[in-house]
Amino acid sequence: MFGGTIRFQILIFNKQFLYYLNVHYLIIRYNQMKKIITIILLFMFSVTTQYAQWTQSGLNGQIVRTINVDGNKIFAGTDNGTYLSIDNSSSWTSLNNSPMSASTQVMAIVHNGNTMIAGTWGQGIFISVDNGTNWSCSYPNYNFSVNSLALCNDGSILIGAGGVWRSTDDGTSWAQTSDQGLINAITINGVEVFIGEGQNSGISRSTDNGVTWLDWNNALTRGRAVRSLGRCGGYIFAGFFSEGVYRTATGDSNWIAVNSGLPDNGAGGVPTITAFLTHGNNIFVGIAGSGMFLSTNYGSSWGPVNDGLTSINIRSLAIYDTLLLTGTYEGGVWFRPLPQMVTDVEKENSTPTDFALLQNYPNPFNPNTNISYHLPTQSYVTLKVFDLLGREAASLVNEVEEAGYKTVWFDANGLSSGMYYYRLKAGRNSETKKLLLLK
Repeated sequence: MFGGTIRFQILIFNKQFLYYLNVHYLIIRYNQMKKIITIILLFMFSVTTQYAQWTQSGLNGQIVRTINVDGNKIFAGTDNGTYLSIDNSSSWTSLNNSPMSASTQVMAIVHNGNTMIAGTWGQGIFISVDNGTNWSCSYPNYNFSVNSLALCNDGSILIGAGGVWRSTDDGTSWAQTSDQGLINAITINGVEVFIGEGQNSGISRSTDNGVTWLDWNNALTRGRAVRSLGRCGGYIFAGFFSEGVYRTATGDSNWIAVNSGLPDNGAGGVPTITAFLTHGNNIFVGIAGSGMFLSTNYGSSWGPVNDGLTSINIRSLAIYDTLLLTGTYEGGVWFRPLPQMVTDVEKENSTPTDFALLQNYPNPFNPNTNISYHLPTQSYVTLKVFDLLGREAASLVNEVEEAGYKTVWFDANGLSSGMYYYRLKAGRNSETKKLLLLK
């Protein structure tokens, strides 16, 4: 016979993700010990392998062309209108109230304070001042096809449609500042604005928040169709139809191809770069038919980050808290924690002002779920899961933690289906929520 307590501590990906497996009063016969230890090791292995992957998070079957994050709200623009999630993308509510409808193809969304602006294909601009509950149509042209939207640093709004149109009054009135055709992408770099045209005008640059424009091509990029734009560090990046990624320093237009590690399109080129997103010095690109790729060295090399992502026709990218979200073609929304892919993850406002325990996601779940919480100050933290009888089912955190935005993954492989509670305590603060395990 053997008695005692065994405590395993598993550190996954970075210091924010620490998991404890506690077995109290373990009494076993010697000839059973190997079997028990084998089960524990298999549990440890399942945590490390199942954790590192993408998870489908709703709107399955939808073409999600844009994702916009505003505080704790996530908006998805699709070929069937606009949807809202307020529970970390676990569930979605339709915002298709007239004139917005399920036949509205929403290409881009931006927020400016309380005003939400949606650009559509063939129906112009829609505006809402109550987070999508009610919509109105906006001039300049109710039949515009809008491919891109951007909020400038001075509060003005740019749309890429038949050229560039600019509004300084939240979409009430518009003035055309460029007639370069269909603008597929806009990116902001301080007072600088870069636009990418989808036919033959290439890339243009403005140094006055989109009022005037200069050609920003050279022989390498002029005449190519731009699909996406992004910025990182002192560089501007352009994604082209079937020609991969090009890069230039913000102060010049000497574009160079940076495609090392990107897949071949089968015809000697690179598939279309459909989406850019930067987080710190990390650059994510979505590729039509090839999924997600990451560069940590300003595009000098790329590597795939597609584990578990079965819908690889990427259309849009966004960050919510410490999650990378992607909208796909007929595959809905997917998410993956940034710490699985990069090491320097911080929320832009790195210290929250209030204590909060967020709803786990996905919920219901099987067998893994994500629990996030906010710590405004350094605290001794416990995060535990209990069954409906109040018995402890799992201890996820039990240590002093620095202030910040935290995320813990909970593997419930060893638990039976049903409702559970999870309770966070930090100093004098405490909060409890429910989660539902369905197997």
